[in-house]
Amino acid sequence: MTSWLHRHKFSYKKPNGIPAKADPEKQAAFIKEYERLLNTIPEDEPIEFGNFTICPLIAPI
Repeated sequence: MTSWLHRHKFSYKKPNGIPAKADPEKQAAFIKEYERLLNTIPEDEPIEFGNFTICPLIAPI
């Protein structure tokens, strides 16, 4: 794989982890809302999480 990258003028760079900037108040609010949601929906109904970031290359505005 690295040879293909070099032939096409790319280079491999090992990704570095970036620590998250967690906000304890927002986390507590999320947990409270999530627990409320768990207690109010039917047991067989799924809860889905999603990333709603829109990529301009996939969905141009």
